[in-house]
Amino acid sequence: MDRFKRRPQATHERPEGIRVADGAASAGSVLSAVTGRLVAMRDIPDPVFASGALGVCAGVWPEEDVVFAPVSGVVTAAMPHAIVIATDDGLELLVHAGIDTVELRGDGFELYCGRGDRVRAGDALMAFSRAKVAKAGYQDIVICVVANSDRYEDVTVEAPRQVRAGEKIIGVGARTDVAPEEEPPGATLTSA
Repeated sequence: MDRFKRRPQATHERPEGIRVADGAASAGSVLSAVTGRLVAMRDIPDPVFASGALGVCAGVWPEEDVVFAPVSGVVTAAMPHAIVIATDDGLELLVHAGIDTVELRGDGFELYCGRGDRVRAGDALMAFSRAKVAKAGYQDIVICVVANSDRYEDVTVEAPRQVRAGEKIIGVGARTDVAPEEEPPGATLTSA
């Protein structure tokens, strides 16, 4: 059981993170994890992601092999092809590199973070060999899923276009499962 607790050792030096524009990584924004072509959820070539079964998501066909953190928070799960980050305000984001790439069993993937690590938007999370993914017959699209999108009043994917890593691709509205703050005593006016 100890092997599940050990943090994977990176074989290469962690790439430098990207600079995220001031305010871009604010609450309510999910940034692109890679530079490439943003596609709508329905155009992701996997029925589970395209249907929204895992939550509202966006995919980006990458131009590079490094995947960056689309939000700031704590890594709650880290597998060679997928990472889950929980933000301080409760958003749960799955970052998934490739379609069916779990079948590669980590071959061609390198993690730069582990469970329990705090990451900032723009930090390098992982690298993967797009060439190995393609050679194995899989697609290399990088998908960001708001896994708890049902807890927000509005989750909106930006229009398809060319994006750079660190650009906003998903907007997230207010949470619907959080009770409004109670009014302080005496705040309600009553008539005598």
